Amino acid sequence: MSERFELSKETRTARDGLTKLYRLKVKIPFEHPIVGRVERGALGGFVESLTLSDGKERISGEAWVYGEAEIYGNASVGGNADVLDYASVFGNARIMGEASVFDCARVYGDAVVTGSSGVFDNAQVYDSARILDNAWIYGNASVYGNAMVFDNADVYGDSQVFGDSEIYCNVGICGEVKLNISICCRHVFKYDWQVELWLVNEKDFTGKLQGHILY
Repeated sequence: MSERFELSKETRTARDGLTKLYRLKVKIPFEHPIVGRVERGALGGFVESLTLSDGKERISGEAWVYGEAEIYGNASVGGNADVLDYASVFGNARIMGEASVFDCARVYGDAVVTGSSGVFDNAQVYDSARILDNAWIYGNASVYGNAMVFDNADVYGDSQVFGDSEIYCNVGICGEVKLNISICCRHVFKYDWQVELWLVNEKDFTGKLQGHILY
């Protein structure tokens, strides 16, 4: 059982059209680092249950789920993370650290969002993707497969990052770029040809080239 929350009588069906959800209600006041003090009786977002299949709390630490956000399946939210607005977190996804998922973003599969990262707008993170440190995924961007985005990198616009990609070191991926590659540099790439040019220069400099762009 959860010490901080209980399930209210308000229910609805999740956006998957199948799962019954219950609106959260706060039992014990707590302090959230972003939201501030959350009082007893405050209503949160919607969850399938208070505990996971292994008996652990679905929402642990000082995490907070509110607005019209939905958490279901075996998904969990912990640390100081928050999930709000119309965001959905499901499957085995985990939101941890001080991460935020909001707007209409979706995180699912076995994805993990942690650190001070954020996923928002209509962005999606799924499969076994990892969003770490201070990375931000937004717009209509998608990060999936085994991809990792971390170290102040941004993925936005209509970009797709997938496969075994690692995007880090202040990189910005935007526009309609589709990447299955590892990039570490202080550049913003809006078009595939910009990445191709960077790769050529990188090969000339290092004598080797790893990864490729998929159109």
